[in-house]
Amino acid sequence: MKLKTIDPTHLLVVLSAEECRALGFAPEIARQSFRTRLIAARIFEAAARRCALSRRARKLSIAVSSFEGRYFLLYSLLSARRFRVRGETTLCFRIPCEDALIDALRLLRRNYPDSVVSLRRLRGAYFLFVKTPFSRQRKTAALLKEYADRQEKSPAALGRIREHGELLVFETNLSRLL
Repeated sequence: MKLKTIDPTHLLVVLSAEECRALGFAPEIARQSFRTRLIAARIFEAAARRCALSRRARKLSIAVSSFEGRYFLLYSLLSARRFRVRGETTLCFRIPCEDALIDALRLLRRNYPDSVVSLRRLRGAYFLFVKTPFSRQRKTAALLKEYADRQEKSPAALGRIREHGELLVFETNLSRLL
């Protein structure tokens, strides 16, 4: 049995065909049987004692494959924490007058010239939609706080603004706008 610790949460175990027969481990015959899973768990326990693995995992995932008469068991310790990859978000700001709108656009252009904006007018107020990466969402909101009120409404309310508001600028890069 050969062991390779990939990182603190992954362990690779390589078994020869003779070792598999001696252990009674035959994943190609009964991959999901209780006996096969029990033997795989015992192999993991024996290997984990010899390697330094993170013990804060809640789940254990096992991938089994074979190549040229050898069996490869990849053990992955999964934590309870899940990470989400977040992409671009659109923020909506309500700006009451033209002077505040121009100041907000200048400030936004100075700090984030690559931002893409849309502008609509509804009931005498301007609504600025800013597409920004998720990582810059809070910074953009804090930057425009002086000139605009952030609209944290439901998607239906923002859709109503998009549908009924008069379109002034549609998804234009700030470097070309001012």
